This record gives sequence, structure tokens and C-alpha cells, in this order.
Amino acid sequence: MCKDRSVCLCHLLRDAIENDKQEEFKAFFIKTITTDLYLFLKDGYQLQGITDSKLFTSSLRTLIKEFITGGEQINLSRQETELFMTQCDSFFEGESTLDEMKNGLALILYKAEKLTYQNLSGQEGFDNYLNQYNQTKQDNTAHLEKSKSVACGKCSIL
Repeated sequence: MCKDRSVCLCHLLRDAIENDKQEEFKAFFIKTITTDLYLFLKDGYQLQGITDSKLFTSSLRTLIKEFITGGEQINLSRQETELFMTQCDSFFEGESTLDEMKNGLALILYKAEKLTYQNLSGQEGFDNYLNQYNQTKQDNTAHLEKSKSVACGKCSIL
């Protein structure tokens, strides 16, 4: 992942996955046999939004079983996986807080995003989707700003 959001599309990955309601982006991952990364990221993003500790714990266990220790293992380094599992064990044993575990989750999601972008950027379908998503997002933002300015023009505040 990079530091220049104005040039690179890597920063759109999370938003594109979270807003992939029609699963058009997922279709690209299926085609390139990287569905496990897509599903891990999507489930991980949803997990980050959970505030209930018990629900978070059970969902985290499911995520680990499916993508870290199970059959759909994501292709992260052994060192990254071991560090994450150490953080999870500490959380499950009550030695770390929910916020600390969420920080650990954010780190492994970042690593998975980086892996995804490094492996798939440059492939036509991937880049095209992110470019199209970026353009749609910019168009929607411009339309919203225009709507706000038109609405504000009708205000009768003295």
C-alpha cells in the first residue's frame, strides 16, 4: 500500500469490497482464484465493526477457523500468521482488551490488503473495477455537493 492517495487505487480496496452489493468485484476474485482473500477481507471488515465482546469473540474464532487455520488459508507469511494467532490467544485468555485485539485484526487486514493489491494490481479486471469504482464515487460526491449547494441556495435564513 502506498502513501499517495491521489495517485494509487490501493486505498479503494476496502471501500470497494464493503460496497460490493452486486458482487461484481467478487467475480473478479473468483476468476483469479483469490476468493479467499476477498472473503477474509470482507469478513474482517465486518468484524471490526462489532462492539459486543462475545459476538466479536465468536466471529473472530470463525474467521480464524476459516481463513487462518482452516482449508481456505490466506497466503500470508508464517510470521504474520503466528503473530496474529499469538494476539488472538492473548485475547481469548483475557490478557488483552477488545481494542487491542481490534488493532491486531487491523494489522493483519492491512497485510492482506497489501498482498491482494500487490498480486492483483496490473491485471485488467482488477484495475478497471477500482478505476470505475473511484469514478463512480467521485461522481456521487460531486452530485451530493451540488445537491447541498442547491438546497442551501433555497434557505431563507436571514
